[in-house]
Amino acid sequence: MMFSVSNTANDILSSPELRRYLCLFFPDFMVDVIPERDRDLSLEKLGGKLTMPWGAPFMAEEMVRAANMVQDILDHKLCEFIPLWTPAEQHFIPELRKNDRSSVALLKLKGSDGPGRKPAVIICPGGAYTGLSMDGEGFRYAQRMEQAGYRAFVLSYRVAPNRYPEGHKDLALAIKHVRCYADSYGVDPDRILLMGSSAGGHLCASFAAEYEKYDILLCEELSRNQPELNRLYGAISCRPNGLSLSYPVISFMQNAHEESFQNLSGGDEALREPLSVERHLTADYPRTFVWACADDGMVSPKNAELLGEGLAQAGVKHILRIYPWGDHGCGLASGTSAETWSDEMILFMKE
Repeated sequence: MMFSVSNTANDILSSPELRRYLCLFFPDFMVDVIPERDRDLSLEKLGGKLTMPWGAPFMAEEMVRAANMVQDILDHKLCEFIPLWTPAEQHFIPELRKNDRSSVALLKLKGSDGPGRKPAVIICPGGAYTGLSMDGEGFRYAQRMEQAGYRAFVLSYRVAPNRYPEGHKDLALAIKHVRCYADSYGVDPDRILLMGSSAGGHLCASFAAEYEKYDILLCEELSRNQPELNRLYGAISCRPNGLSLSYPVISFMQNAHEESFQNLSGGDEALREPLSVERHLTADYPRTFVWACADDGMVSPKNAELLGEGLAQAGVKHILRIYPWGDHGCGLASGTSAETWSDEMILFMKE
């Protein structure tokens, strides 16, 4: 069954399987906007009646899209999920509500296989280290990058109440996994791009600054708890070859996004400087495309500017773009002043 805005919320939520996985693309807090008494109204009517926590009309079309995507996943049409910390299962779907190792996985689009080796991109959605925007900053990015000739993977990584460095270890494991299975995925292991938005941008940017540290932390944990994975991945590098950062969180020393810091660190003030990316840039840092919008009301564009300044001082090849308008969380940014960013980034990565 394909849903539309003429369906009610209960048409979607009454299916246990759909409800179980809807949070992959439509988080629980967005479902909670709908009062029980209104769940038999059409989604179209809810769009005119309810508002999201940030003041926008209820996202009826996004809920429909999410439900249809989940249905396609349940029917094994849309994508596959590859668990990273746990043994692979046929038709595995991560349960993000569990938010533990069993939920750490790579999303890979169905039909993305083909002849030859291509560059890979590992996409880290944002969500202030408390959730993951798996659709707008994950799945849609993957579609765009597949069109551009990449093999795309979206990482569901651990967020709060998990603390630093758990998400960083998840990313290290994801890179090692893609490199290890480069032949079967049709990937060039020397061209792995990390792509992150908002807090996901911080994850990618901070990881790239000290990837060797996270490699050691991961291998120490694997050697203790999963020696078979350590034997498989231990000698494989987790250094990324490039970064694409959309309206990223960068600094916790100035212009900080406090929610991301609290969720990542648990409020440990000793981590402010170690997790401020601009303090840890070297000439070895990967080439980077970083952008933000001047009117971003959530994560100050000064974060992107700080990174750009630091990369220039370190002599790292990069492009910094501050677009006039588009605010925060605009993803591919269609209809905003930033809508060309992905074209610019893809051209830059080909140089």
